[in-house]
Amino acid sequence: MSKFKKFTSSLSFRINITLFIILGILGWGFVRSVIYVVNIINNSTRCANTTTIVAQAVDQHILRVENAVKTGAFSSQQRRLTQDNSRQFLDSVRYMANLDSVYIAAFRNPAPKVEQCLKQVWETREGQWTEPYRTPTGRTMMTFMTPLVSKGGSMYGVLCADLSVNWLNSIAQRERASERTLITVVSAEDNYIYHPEAKRETLPADTMGTADTNIINNVLVEGMDLNVTDYGVMTMKTIPRIGWKIYCSVPDDERSGVTLVITSFTYLMLVIIFLLMAIAIIVTLRVYLHPLKEMAMATEEMSHGNFDVMLPEINQQTDVKQLRDSFLRMQGALKQYVQDLKMTTAQKVYMERDIAIAQHIQRGMLPKASTNSPGLDIYGILKPAKSVGGDLYDYVIHSVTDKDGTTHDALFFCIGDVSGKGVPAALLMTVVGHLFRNISRGTADAAEICSQMNTALAEGNDEDMFCTWFVGVLDLKTWRLEYCNAGHNPPIMIRQGKAELMQLKVNIPLGVVPGFNYESEVMHLEPMDTIVMYTDGVSEAENTDHHIFGDDRTLAAANAAANCTTTQMLTANIVAAVQDYAAGATQSDDITMLCVRRKKMEKAADEASAGK
Repeated sequence: MSKFKKFTSSLSFRINITLFIILGILGWGFVRSVIYVVNIINNSTRCANTTTIVAQAVDQHILRVENAVKTGAFSSQQRRLTQDNSRQFLDSVRYMANLDSVYIAAFRNPAPKVEQCLKQVWETREGQWTEPYRTPTGRTMMTFMTPLVSKGGSMYGVLCADLSVNWLNSIAQRERASERTLITVVSAEDNYIYHPEAKRETLPADTMGTADTNIINNVLVEGMDLNVTDYGVMTMKTIPRIGWKIYCSVPDDERSGVTLVITSFTYLMLVIIFLLMAIAIIVTLRVYLHPLKEMAMATEEMSHGNFDVMLPEINQQTDVKQLRDSFLRMQGALKQYVQDLKMTTAQKVYMERDIAIAQHIQRGMLPKASTNSPGLDIYGILKPAKSVGGDLYDYVIHSVTDKDGTTHDALFFCIGDVSGKGVPAALLMTVVGHLFRNISRGTADAAEICSQMNTALAEGNDEDMFCTWFVGVLDLKTWRLEYCNAGHNPPIMIRQGKAELMQLKVNIPLGVVPGFNYESEVMHLEPMDTIVMYTDGVSEAENTDHHIFGDDRTLAAANAAANCTTTQMLTANIVAAVQDYAAGATQSDDITMLCVRRKKMEKAADEASAGK
């Protein structure tokens, strides 16, 4: 079974099957076209012959009727018609042409079409045929009229000959080539004289009742005309003397003996040609595609790592030879690619190890524990978008000396975001973190800290990288807060359970312009006042529709979490709100937050803390 599947899935088998299907479709279409053309030609010939024969038979019968009636009218001039001899005269005319009835008429007649024709004959003194009409008994009749003129030239009557259309049915049944051949006769005024459906007789000839084939409005030339319609083949011949039209139609699927013979011969030739072409295709493909099988086996070997396998030799300048040469070049390229890949993989391992070390170092720079100050609650979080990131938060307590020489503790805290992402941003952020730790030991002025850091970062900044920065110095004795913002997102101040964005002075980011004069601001923290600092990874977090979280949602999340008992809970609620909004989307930037809160303490404990 596996061999059969392998055979049916081979390229040569699929090409053979595809070509056989194409040949079959083309051959079938060709045969159908030949059969259609032959059938149209054969049916057209049959239809034209039938129309001509029927037209001749109708014309001869009509001419015989007209001659008989006109002969009778002429003989009436030789003798005077009386009541005694008129019946004999009329009977002789009727027997002469096998008419239904012959009579002499005046202006009045029960049939309107007969009366109308009677008036015209009286006025023109020429013989005429009436339009087909039905008698009270339901028979379809036609009347031929000719004037009766005396020897003196005066007209004294009209000789009328009634003729039923049964003779037309006899001619049509006798001359039909098959049961499905349709023959109709239409008068000069386009009314049916004869139709296989008797109910159509005397009615306007609008259609032949065959697939919307209009027989009146088609453009027809004088004499014989041929039309190929949706129904089949239709021919028309006019009898010029009386203006009658003979229509004959044969269905499209009508087959004659000649058509069946030609059809059988065509199918036989198609089968022979198909077999010969199939043999030629199979032999040609087997010879032409044999090297492909060897190349497929060689490719299988290469897929297992054997890039030294030999490819088949091809001497003919064919497309398969070009394919073989391409495989040969690919073989060499793959060998070189594998060697390069091994080197790249080794380098990647070393790089991943270095990145892991950098990640460990960067995380080691973050504060490892909260402060032990009784009136302070501080918590920070950093979620990098990559293995290492360009965000940083830090806080440390240093002893500061007032002007009066007294020493007390102060909290130095900061949050920052370096431009860019990945390793370059992480390297610069490492430098920024060390600068903050070193500079904060020598000064408690927030603006001075920013100025010294800006000077250090601006020197040799060939990559034009910068860092947005917010730094604060909180006196843990007086709760005086001095802060400076260097182009960073304004923090959120939560006071008395309500969160609002802080209004800050405008300073440029660090590392942009050396010697920039930074300005700091001062405020006093009341019990339960909380400062929420964050990077743009929070406010610019995107959801699956690429809409950002925004400052308004950030402020709303802070308001919702304002009454949390700890800064850790507050931070966790805000981060959860951001992650819920961006659920399903890839984190595009580092998410970093730092919250500083002055806790509410008992009054005695607060005074004791202030007296230390």
